[in-house]
Amino acid sequence: MKFASALVVLAAFAAADAQSSFKLDGHEIQQVLADDKLYHQYFNCVMDKEKCTPDGQDLKDHIPDHVNGGCANCTPERKERAKTLVRFMVAKKNHDFEEFEKKYDPKHMMRKQYGQ
Repeated sequence: MKFASALVVLAAFAAADAQSSFKLDGHEIQQVLADDKLYHQYFNCVMDKEKCTPDGQDLKDHIPDHVNGGCANCTPERKERAKTLVRFMVAKKNHDFEEFEKKYDPKHMMRKQYGQ
């Protein structure tokens, strides 16, 4: 019985961790895009120019999913955040997006999937 209880507690922690793995939901992604300093912290993390925060590392860790497989295992919310980010970068930070593409996406898959 104690083993089953411990298993339930571990499963609850794992589920909570999985749900909160990327905290930039909804309006928070808009706050990052509106704050140039914060935007560049994330961008520099992704481009290996600065140390990453846990959220920045999570964002960076999911780049291959988006580039290589259209993020087939992503939630609709994560796909929407990616689309928002790509469209923002193409429209307002195109130089950054071109630098990103050179590093991660030379075939321009994200631009084709999420761009305008």
